[in-house]
Amino acid sequence: MNLREKVMVNLGQVQRRIQNWLDRFFPEYTEVFKGLGRQSISHYTA
Repeated sequence: MNLREKVMVNLGQVQRRIQNWLDRFFPEYTEVFKGLGRQSISHYTA
């Protein structure tokens, strides 16, 4: 397994963890925002 494959596997794991966390603590997130992006993240950091 080369570096790119390891990074892609790790990225998938992180994305699933974030989705799980959002589903658990913010179940309405997908109704309000269409996806993880700059606009949705800026609402929480501003």
